[in-house]
Amino acid sequence: MFIPYTETTETLQPDEERIVRDIVSHMAAAQARNAERHRHAHRDAHAKSHAVLKGRMAVHDGLVPELAQGIFAAPREYEVVARLSSAPGDIHSDSIPEPRGFAIKIIG
Repeated sequence: MFIPYTETTETLQPDEERIVRDIVSHMAAAQARNAERHRHAHRDAHAKSHAVLKGRMAVHDGLVPELAQGIFAAPREYEVVARLSSAPGDIHSDSIPEPRGFAIKIIG
């Protein structure tokens, strides 16, 4: 199901500012623990990279109007860089099962 964005799509919750402060505080504490343990900083999430890939992404013509927006509005190719990683914010052995992350940076 496609939901177009409007100003009413997302509304701030009454305690959202407090929640954001709590999250930032928790992330800062985790970063401090990681820096102390490893003697240097790591990312707060997806800390362990497994691969960085370089490639191209093609946007094809004929997308339905709901999807043909932004960079997908017209056919074109983009350079991309993808990073494969583990999900936790700390470095673990690869023998420990854990979720993985996949991020794509679109250039252009």
